[in-house]
Amino acid sequence: MTMKKYVCILRGINVGGRNKIIKDDLIEMFEGLNYYFVNTYIQSGNIGFSADKNKTASELAIEIQLAIVDTFDLGIPVIIRSQKEMKQIVNENPFDTEKNVHLTFLKEKPTDDRLKVIEPYLFPPDEYKIVGKNIYLKCGDKYSQTKLNNQFFERYLKVNATTRNWKTVKKLNQLSGN
Repeated sequence: MTMKKYVCILRGINVGGRNKIIKDDLIEMFEGLNYYFVNTYIQSGNIGFSADKNKTASELAIEIQLAIVDTFDLGIPVIIRSQKEMKQIVNENPFDTEKNVHLTFLKEKPTDDRLKVIEPYLFPPDEYKIVGKNIYLKCGDKYSQTKLNNQFFERYLKVNATTRNWKTVKKLNQLSGN
């Protein structure tokens, strides 16, 4: 079996004590799905793993989402990025800085109609750039103060989203094997 490396980003676990999943239990669940080299980064749903190369990212996301329901009785959005995608994400940061930069991972690429709906929304000094299934976000101050949060993007783009700071994005890139 040929393996491919991925990262899995879970939305909304272990945030404020809600949707708590213990790291070791999560690793055990991934290994039970016959994923290999499972590794996590902090307790907020960041997992690196290797899986059968013949499975698509969508198939993996569905498999993991169903396993989380079965194992932890939680309906958590699951977003997958390949090793290649993670490298591209890090290399294509459109901002000339890493300070106050975040990445919003989208479950899927938004439709052109949804992109047109979101176009007029600007909240300076915060900036964003949508590239495929990812949104690069540069906050003028703290992420906790921006209007460009997960709920905003989910509302206007109609896709699941979860955001990580740039330090975590770089760590996810390492977890993917880059």
